[in-house]
Amino acid sequence: MSIIKFIILCIILYGVESTVYDITTSSSNWQSILSNLKPGDLVTMHQGTYTTAGSGYFQLTLNGLLTQPIIIQGAPDEARPVIQNPNTSPDAQNILNIQGSNFMLKHLAFTKGSRGIRVGPA
Repeated sequence: MSIIKFIILCIILYGVESTVYDITTSSSNWQSILSNLKPGDLVTMHQGTYTTAGSGYFQLTLNGLLTQPIIIQGAPDEARPVIQNPNTSPDAQNILNIQGSNFMLKHLAFTKGSRGIRVGPA
């Protein structure tokens, strides 16, 4: 393989810049941050309650790469952050409607919705 092909391959596989986000319940723009994640981004949400805005459910599309997935996680040594629907009715919508590929959600809790997470197509 020529050096030029090797460099192009490296840029394709590893050239995407990633960002680390540290979110607390005082972060009023947490939904905006999650809506704009790029391949390789890592979000750590700290313990507390995060209420979705608007009608309740939060629509999210995440498209990471196989080599650079998008990760949204609760802080490892804290209680799980709780993401909730503001609607208290028993027939409230889902809390999170998510679609895309190469993403990971871990150490998160969901409450106050008919379903926690609805997973859509990739």
